Amino acid sequence: MTLFLSEHKTRYMGIHDPEERRVTAGGKELRKYLDAVGISVPVFCERHGLDRIMVQRVLTGVRWQRISVDFAHAIEKATDGRVKWTSFLSKTAKAA
Repeated sequence: MTLFLSEHKTRYMGIHDPEERRVTAGGKELRKYLDAVGISVPVFCERHGLDRIMVQRVLTGVRWQRISVDFAHAIEKATDGRVKWTSFLSKTAKAA
């Protein structure tokens, strides 16, 4: 069996595939929050001064992107505490 280098890295070296999507519990909770309050991502980000691209990455799990504690806390504040900053910890991530 022949493995390509990227397969080898992913399988044996613990390196994540750049296309792999893993959404944290925080990403899922944020999606539920946005749907519940009926607000789009661009409007939410504009109102709260958040980077739209980073929020999109959180929601989709693109490249298994981790976010800073400060950014997670800003999301918690923007959602009035309904999405806790700890829900963005990488240990909560599940394959999408």
